[in-house]
Amino acid sequence: MKRFRRPVLTGVFLLLVPIATALALPNFVETYSNDPMAKIKNGDCTLCHESTFGGARNPFGDAFADNLHEITPIMRAQFPGYFSYPVLKVNDNLTVHFSDPGKKYVVVESNGRKFEVGIEDMTVDGKKAATPKE
Repeated sequence: MKRFRRPVLTGVFLLLVPIATALALPNFVETYSNDPMAKIKNGDCTLCHESTFGGARNPFGDAFADNLHEITPIMRAQFPGYFSYPVLKVNDNLTVHFSDPGKKYVVVESNGRKFEVGIEDMTVDGKKAATPKE
């Protein structure tokens, strides 16, 4: 009986380690799901990873990690497949993404580049607007 105890315990341990590791991490799927503009309901680890078991991150996962696991208006605009929000295509060279549920920022896209514009604080990508001197 002792012969079988060690392999069984080893097998149970090997099965529980990945589960315990996954449960020990913050629930980033919940962070995404709680976003008011999240498009994918009942997501899993493949929101950010190549596999349901984690591992290598996909482009959204890289951006999410680079942004310290915070979702911002510009991040929503960079991943429209993940978020649902109003968009206004002004012309072929100008699109405005209303991707901030707090309505403090808009993302302006021009010639393929995106810029986060602060409405209240009058900034573009964090740079404060200034009044020109005459």
